[in-house]
Amino acid sequence: MIIGRYADRNGSDTSIRRLVRLLTGALLVSAVVAVGPPSASADFRLRPSAAEPAIDVFRGVAATSPADAWIVGISSASETSRAHTLIAHWNGRTWQRVPSPDAPGRRTSSFLNAVAATSRRDAWAVGESNSGGGSTLIERWNGKAWKVTPSPSVRRHFNFLSAVAATSRNDAWAVGWVLTGPGSGTQTLIEHWNGTAWLAVPSPNVSKRDQNILNGVTVISPSDVWAVGDYFAGSKPPQTLIEHWNGTNWAIVPSTNPLGATSPDHLNGVSAVSPGDIFAVGDLGDVFAPTSTMILRWKGSSWKQVASPSSDTADESLLAVSAVSASDAWAVGSFSSQTSSESPPLILRWNGAKWRAVRTPVPHGSISNDLTSVAAISAKSAWAVGSTQGGPRQGPLLLRWNGARWTVVAVSFR
Repeated sequence: MIIGRYADRNGSDTSIRRLVRLLTGALLVSAVVAVGPPSASADFRLRPSAAEPAIDVFRGVAATSPADAWIVGISSASETSRAHTLIAHWNGRTWQRVPSPDAPGRRTSSFLNAVAATSRRDAWAVGESNSGGGSTLIERWNGKAWKVTPSPSVRRHFNFLSAVAATSRNDAWAVGWVLTGPGSGTQTLIEHWNGTAWLAVPSPNVSKRDQNILNGVTVISPSDVWAVGDYFAGSKPPQTLIEHWNGTNWAIVPSTNPLGATSPDHLNGVSAVSPGDIFAVGDLGDVFAPTSTMILRWKGSSWKQVASPSSDTADESLLAVSAVSASDAWAVGSFSSQTSSESPPLILRWNGAKWRAVRTPVPHGSISNDLTSVAAISAKSAWAVGSTQGGPRQGPLLLRWNGARWTVVAVSFR
């Protein structure tokens, strides 16, 4: 299992927490697969006890206008009951949960990790289920209902989709990774919607016997698509991985690792303003020291690091980015102080010249706050989702930008 290998090599709690955040759905599926088929005596129970809390997890957000936005994630009656897809819609006034299907199977757990929308009548959500030992899951909104759309799983077990992006009803991409076999590595997984069907598209790997993971994707045009993630080979720490689609094939594009080959570097999200202006975000740093934010920028010829604010006494990671224009973009993630108990959500903003930290609200009584996705609509409108731990609002976290400040939005679908 990926986490076990990474932890064994580096002995870092920070590394473990980062992978847990990025692969929440995948790890849950892995845990279910590991215990085998559910039964009355298994740890995986279909009927939770009354003392176990209900769980909603927000994983992704997308918006097409101030009156049209989507949240996707996971919903479960308890930590040990099976998981269901969660989808909610913003109509300009309120957030309302929308019926969403699970993968077929009475005991199947289903997870949604990301969402992309091109109009009020067209949206995609991707994730995975534990059906068949780990299968891709893709759902589509047709303006009236969400429906499961057939999607390929390139291996018999452990196929995971972590991100999706689309430009039209006939062009969408989903990326993730697939476990090649017991005790072996992972390979990149890329799938394309051509207007008729989802098809697996060959994608390169640094090494077929090591770990290759794609966490984010952005689509500029049918012949210009970028995907980002990381890889690690042998005993070496993770390094950035960036791939590009030119309309014909996917190829690995050289990407910087600011601290060199001896330091872990991860890329978690990517967003394009234009073919010549793209941001990719993640984190870097020695596993025995605080991790720092990392932002790379493509200006048409190469990927270079852009300065981003970081604390010397906190573990920080950027998990998602959304760009509105060359002078307006947002990056969100997690902040964990090593000197105090305060862990506010991490939000940075690009003003065309530099990235700056933005003051963010902290839910009352919370001890940990992570943001996993952000959707910017304009300079005056954006959404960010994640999770909060501790306090009366423990569970999903939803923030809204109104052009002047971020505020916590209280929402519950229970």
